[in-house]
Amino acid sequence: MIAEVVWSPVESITRRARGSDNWPLTWVADDQLYTVYGDGRGFELFVDRRLSLGLARIDGPAEAYTAVNLRSAALEATGDGAQGKKESGLLMVHGTLYLWARNAGNSQLAWSTDLGRNWTWSDWKFSDGFGAPTFLNYGPDYSGARDDYVYVYSHDHDSAHEAADRMVLARVPRQQITQRTAWEFFLEVGNSGQARWTADVAERGSVFDHRGRCYRSGISYNPGLKRYL
Repeated sequence: MIAEVVWSPVESITRRARGSDNWPLTWVADDQLYTVYGDGRGFELFVDRRLSLGLARIDGPAEAYTAVNLRSAALEATGDGAQGKKESGLLMVHGTLYLWARNAGNSQLAWSTDLGRNWTWSDWKFSDGFGAPTFLNYGPDYSGARDDYVYVYSHDHDSAHEAADRMVLARVPRQQITQRTAWEFFLEVGNSGQARWTADVAERGSVFDHRGRCYRSGISYNPGLKRYL
């Protein structure tokens, strides 16, 4: 049986942030979506300048949503293309927002404990591969997570603007996301069928191979389908 794909009529499509792109999303505890955008001025009413990294909140159903730009001097950046920090992953865990920024030589972590008003940037970076890391999301406030780890995928290149041959994976205990020494990297699947991990990023292995075709990604777990999308 072949399922039929039905498209919504063109007139039902709304575009409320023309000129902005990227849009990693995370589902927070109060049932709102938080998102980050790049190379634009966000949602109407537009912010006063073009940002390479800006934050917004989305409320309501898809058919009648509202969106508001959230301003934070500690987070916002400027610079088009590869010239400014840009978001590549966003996640809420236990009420804290975590954000990965690419174009930061290679990627840098930031976090906010007050829903995006204030941010702290890590004093460390992923500088071997992980040019555009993205969090694996598991429902509102990470409530559907299958274990106590947070997972991050990336194409295996230093640059977010170059394709790679493979995707790589890192993980960290959810209580230690901000601590570089707590992170470990997928090595391989062992003889027992269990994943093996290493603390040495240089030993990282592949979780997906497609020569010259691995690029920026996003991933969420769908519990109904039991699939990672």
